[in-house]
Amino acid sequence: MNGGTDVCKETRIAERLAILRKAKGLTQRQLAEKIGIERSTYAYYECGRLPSVDILARIYRVLAVSMDYVAGLREEVGYVTAEGSALSPQ
Repeated sequence: MNGGTDVCKETRIAERLAILRKAKGLTQRQLAEKIGIERSTYAYYECGRLPSVDILARIYRVLAVSMDYVAGLREEVGYVTAEGSALSPQ
């Protein structure tokens, strides 16, 4: 028994997904709807379960951020335009 502790596995991707979603003012449900999945499935991703490459690409498009930032390969956010062009952080 875990004594009521959080069962989420902390990962950099999970942490950054939650931060970026909240920064966009979206609930888990709203983001899940935008990417075409159930809220409960999206919640797993913020708990450390890795989404498929296809789902990650959808998340990056909705949040308009670079894959490198979410994956922890770079520390600055790096926003992406709808066409996929990278923009410098503001």
